[in-house]
Amino acid sequence: MVKTNMMSKQILGLSIWSIAFIAGYLVISPAFAPVPFTFTLFLAGNLIWICTVDLEGHRIPNINVILIALAGLVLVLVTNPEALSQRLLDTAIVLIVMYTISAVAKYMSKNQAIGFGDVKLLSAATVWLGMQGIYAATISAFAAGLLFVLVGVIAGKRKFNQPIALGPFISLGIWGAWLFSLS
Repeated sequence: MVKTNMMSKQILGLSIWSIAFIAGYLVISPAFAPVPFTFTLFLAGNLIWICTVDLEGHRIPNINVILIALAGLVLVLVTNPEALSQRLLDTAIVLIVMYTISAVAKYMSKNQAIGFGDVKLLSAATVWLGMQGIYAATISAFAAGLLFVLVGVIAGKRKFNQPIALGPFISLGIWGAWLFSLS
């Protein structure tokens, strides 16, 4: 297992407090609706757990990815059943595209750039977010990850080619896209 460093713990802390703050806002929001709120709490819990595990060991638990995908399917069936076939198609497309990007990046860099857990997490989140939402989540996750690396390199705290846990950045991207979809 990889030990977490201080910066990783700070990101985890920030992630947890951000999610808690936003969940609290949703509770007092006039647009509060029980079904999306229940699913939002479920998603938040799974994303927090994914952040914790990925920061500790650079691994995203399959059980959390499966739970996110299944809950997303139930959510779509409850709130918008007509969209189910499109969401499943979008999920398959994201899985294939992200796996291809991961394989090409690994071939070109000779290192694992995007892990299969990251690919599966993005695919599972597509059920929740649809194609437009997953674009936003992916772009924001990769931009935040790159910014994290660049700041670390500039500060002299890390090397540019040093691996990072991408799961927390993906989780934050998913979370932001999900909250935006609720508004």
